Amino acid sequence: MAKLENSLLALSVAVSLAAAGAAGAQTLRDSAQEAVRSNPRVDVVAFNRQAVEQELARARGQYLPQLDLRASGGPEWSDNGTTRARGGSANLPRRETGAFVTQRLFDGWETDSEVERQKARGQSAARRVGETSEVVALDAVEAHIDVLRQRRLVRLAEQNLEIHRQIVGRISQRVGRGAAPAADQEQARARLDNAQATLVETQGALEDAENRYLIIVNRRAGELVAAEFPQAAMRDIRTLDAAIERSRAGNRSLKVTEADIAVAENEIGVADAAAYPKLNLELGATRDRNIDGTRGDSNDASALVVMRWNLYRGGSDEAQRRVALGRMSQAMAQRHATARSTEEEARRSWVQYQTASERIPPLTGAVDKSRRVRDAYTDQFFNQGQRSLIDVLNAENELFVSQGRLVSAESSRAFSAYRLLAAMGELVTFLQLEMPTEADEGRGAKVPVDPRPGRATR
Repeated sequence: MAKLENSLLALSVAVSLAAAGAAGAQTLRDSAQEAVRSNPRVDVVAFNRQAVEQELARARGQYLPQLDLRASGGPEWSDNGTTRARGGSANLPRRETGAFVTQRLFDGWETDSEVERQKARGQSAARRVGETSEVVALDAVEAHIDVLRQRRLVRLAEQNLEIHRQIVGRISQRVGRGAAPAADQEQARARLDNAQATLVETQGALEDAENRYLIIVNRRAGELVAAEFPQAAMRDIRTLDAAIERSRAGNRSLKVTEADIAVAENEIGVADAAAYPKLNLELGATRDRNIDGTRGDSNDASALVVMRWNLYRGGSDEAQRRVALGRMSQAMAQRHATARSTEEEARRSWVQYQTASERIPPLTGAVDKSRRVRDAYTDQFFNQGQRSLIDVLNAENELFVSQGRLVSAESSRAFSAYRLLAAMGELVTFLQLEMPTEADEGRGAKVPVDPRPGRATR
């Protein structure tokens, strides 16, 4: 029986190697990189960063002078001292043209606050690109590992089915010779049917895993390279407290909330600017004709320092300030909530990793012992007549279940390690993934283009 298992396993490995040579194997990093490159969730936040970058440019534009041109024309009826001195009212075609330059001199630090607010929004948007990329990368890692796990379970189920077919064949021969009761044959066939059902169920689970891989990575799961366990990274994390501390320092979601607090703080500065007067330098030149009932041209130029101070706006300014204060409180509360969820994620990942790690040695021992028991019972039943068929079938089932639990524990250990790296904000760095340009806080985002059909292409 052991020889049959080894032959089937060797055949499976040979087929896998042949497929890898034909199509090229996909590593864990390849899966994560392809997901980050093609997943639309990353595109959503990347395009948002591009838009926010332009809002910063718009805010900075308030430092520069504003140039306006004005032109108008049309009939005008005038009745004033000038027209009455000439005998009454006047109907003349009025025309006006003018150029005006306005430069802010003081605005209560509104522009400064708005620029800083947009800088913080850009930082938040860039960090959200990194956060989303890491989440998508972790999803791809999970999908990659799960496909490999389900494929191993399918191979075990296929081996289990073939072994039960062999048992049914040998029992049928014994029944035909009168060396075993017909009930043994029925019992063996019942176990064969269960093995067939298990294989079908396992194949369905594999198809689900491959479909999820397709959705996340945007390509079919061909030949996948076994996910390497991040031994070096996990060696540096010796305690749960160390994992929590690193998650507090590096978690990407937490960094997003820190930038959002800066956004809210500068929003208060923008609201406070309404309490100050506005001082502008206004330069203007006009060339008019037929103004206020006076025929002919009328030209003028001016250079004025103009102060405007709104004293009452129906309570809108104070309400806006309270809105900003509320946003600040919301941002701080969100940071506290994210800090808690970050710690929870680190704790859960650590416990899952430790549990899976501690399960692997006894499960490995259970598989070895179950295999020896199965081989002994098989020999004792078929060759020595010292065991019952039910002993053989139960031993075979025990081995199959132990092998499946070991496969799941190994996969859980690998994924929980990568999940812990993601909780600490280190997954992308560990896998050496290329991030979108928009994830870099120190670089400007791409300039948005018109995405509408027929207008421009991305």
